[in-house]
Amino acid sequence: MIGATDDDDAFREALRSSDTAKRETLQRWDGLGYVDVTPRPSTVGADAAKRLHARQCHYDRLHHMKRVRELMTMELDSEQVRMLHASRAILNGEAPGTRSVDLSDAAYLAELDAFEREEGERRSKPYWEPDWSLESQIDKASSVADAMDRYYKHDRLNRPGGTRERLISDREMELKEKRFACVASHHDSVNGRVVYLRSMGDGLSVWSSLVR
Repeated sequence: MIGATDDDDAFREALRSSDTAKRETLQRWDGLGYVDVTPRPSTVGADAAKRLHARQCHYDRLHHMKRVRELMTMELDSEQVRMLHASRAILNGEAPGTRSVDLSDAAYLAELDAFEREEGERRSKPYWEPDWSLESQIDKASSVADAMDRYYKHDRLNRPGGTRERLISDREMELKEKRFACVASHHDSVNGRVVYLRSMGDGLSVWSSLVR
């Protein structure tokens, strides 16, 4: 409709000309050309379906990420191991995803939203930091040197040329900057797992990655 000020005005003008006018098939002149007053119903439905699908996929992925995190902190039975591997396969694109989340469950969606915020905060730091929910505290330490003497392979830590002093100094600087430090990689640690040192309220604690 030429001269219409908005979509509602265009529809009112159309009804003056024909009482069978339909809003979904109406066009109005916007100064450059004719534009639809409202999207076609099929387009509206398709867009809504796409948004719903994207929302479902988003929460399904968060569900599997959260499940992996929680299972990695537990001693698993055979069924839980199966669940862990299934979620990892979905997250890695090795298996098709399935509908896992009820979008009408507001309480669980709130849990997943909180999980997503926590993940975002952790990943927004200017340096990489372990996901501590996937690690376990295994010991206490009085100092960086104490932790490295007990968890770094002796022959590698005490190689000639001042290796021990240099490595300890590097870890002390890392601990001061980040409040955690990687004491030893899984190659260098005595337990075959990555070992960290964290500065916490009650002193220094030793953490180790869980391997499944």
